[in-house]
Amino acid sequence: MKIIDYLVQVTNLPSDLLEASQNTKSELYRTYRVYKLLIDSKLLWKVWLIDEHEQVWLEVNFINGEGKPEFHTVSLDKGTYQEIGFDSYTALSSLESIGTNKY
Repeated sequence: MKIIDYLVQVTNLPSDLLEASQNTKSELYRTYRVYKLLIDSKLLWKVWLIDEHEQVWLEVNFINGEGKPEFHTVSLDKGTYQEIGFDSYTALSSLESIGTNKY
């Protein structure tokens, strides 16, 4: 577990996802949709995981246009988000720590 003291506002779309947005058959198209939702929402997000490469990940869950739940995790590219100061909280430091969380 890592203790962090910021929330994330996603502000920019990475170039690979901008390219994927033009092709609904692209492997990255679903990731584009989630990233776009993060940007358009203008919400602040708690970090779900900071991996061994210091990559920031978010957990994004929502009800889609068909009324069905969707569950996603997405890694954020550096330069596409801002860190907004917030009270300290814990984020995962590896996927192995998921089994030790008590919710």
